[in-house]
Formats: sequence, structure tokens, C-alpha cells
Amino acid sequence: MRSPLFILAVSFLSGASLSAADRYVSPTGNDGNAGTLANPWRTVAKATATAVAGDTVFFRAGTYNERLIAPRSGTAASPIAFRAYAGENPILDGTGLSFSFDAGMVDIRNKSHLVIDGFEIRNLVTSNTNNVPIGVLILGDPFTAGTAPTNITIENCRVHTIRNTHGSNGNAHGIIARGETTSALSNIVIRNNEVFNLKLGYSEAVVINGNVDGWEVSGNSVHDNDNIGIDIIGFETDVDDSLDYARNGIVRDNL
Repeated sequence: MRSPLFILAVSFLSGASLSAADRYVSPTGNDGNAGTLANPWRTVAKATATAVAGDTVFFRAGTYNERLIAPRSGTAASPIAFRAYAGENPILDGTGLSFSFDAGMVDIRNKSHLVIDGFEIRNLVTSNTNNVPIGVLILGDPFTAGTAPTNITIENCRVHTIRNTHGSNGNAHGIIARGETTSALSNIVIRNNEVFNLKLGYSEAVVINGNVDGWEVSGNSVHDNDNIGIDIIGFETDVDDSLDYARNGIVRDNL
């Protein structure tokens, strides 16, 4: 039988390793670093793999040729935030990245309590009509473990040059929140973003689609795209029609 002292020590160390903190990423960093301001990580993948509830990860200026794929949720009291470092412009750039089906440069599937703040998101392009490039994807996904996203905020981002070049049959989105599960997406906030220079095909620059109950689209500038700017829609998924529509939301102060 282990002594009470041993159990206490293990509990203390476990808690310390998971404590919330400010973390930092820079193109000049190293993933072997501690993730501090003085010794930042280098990659998006390291940040997403390591950040836990309550963490804020600050990205320094520069280009990151990676997608930001959320692997876990925060909590209602302690969300996980991925933010631009004050006064700087971190860029998530999709140039040359391969993907299949629907894919977001920021990709949130059945994860909750997350904030994405201040990124330039650009250059995810395909000519394959079966693939859909997306700047920011928030998805209630019936094929992914977990429950539909709740408490997601996308703010102060510049989303551009997301394109399907196949022609009118090729689709793309700037920012989409889409509910395809019987549990609804909720408290989805899309505010103060600029969404532009998109080649959308039949699709939309900013869209709330399907089983989404409680949302806000406000203060965004949506311009110079080749199809619908802001769309609030339903009845396009396999969810029962009684749930398959966006509801209880606000659209205001967009240009």
C-alpha cells in the first residue's frame, strides 16, 4: 500500500503539469522549448497538442504553413484561446497543403469552449470538386467522437483567398458553423472578422447552417467574394427536419 505522502506528491505533480498558463509560438521558436515568451514553441501542431483548459496560446508574427486542428475542448470556466500576440500578425497559410473533403485552416469538430482571435487565414485552394476548402470550420460531426461544439468564438480574423477553382461546381467557405448532429451547436460567435477574395462556387462566405441553436454574426466585413456573403440556412443535412435549421441567432452591424 502506498503511503499518503506518496499519493499527495503524485496529485501535486499531476496538477502542476496541467495548470493553465500563457503559452507562446513563434516561427523562430523550437518545439523542444518550454513554450514561454522567451523560449517559444515553433509549430501550430505543438500548440494544439499541448494546450489544455485555461491556456491562452499567443502566436507571434510570421507565417505558419499548417492547419490549426482543435484536438480537445476547454471548459465553460476555462476555455482554450489561440490568439495573435498584441500588435502582431500571425498567418495560417494553406499554400501547398493537401486535404480531402471538407477541411478548415482552422478546423473545430465536436470540440467546445474555444477562442480563435486575430489570425490572418489564407491560401487554402483546390481544383477538386469533391473537396471543400474552408477558412474556419465549426462542425457538429456525426462521424467524430464527442458532442456538438458550444461556446466557440471566432473574432478579429482576416480570412481570404480560400478557393475552389474547379468552376461553379467547386465549393468553398470563408467561415462556416454547421450542425449535422442531433445535439445542436450553441453559443457560436463570429464577430469583427474580414472575409474576402473567396472563390465559393455555389457556397457562402459566412454561413450558419443546420442544427445551430444560439449564435451571433456581428461586426464583420464581407466583400469581394463571388457568391453569397452571409447566409443563415437549414435543411441541407441528414438531421431530422425538426432540428435542421439555424435559429435563435443575431445578425447585426455587418458590412
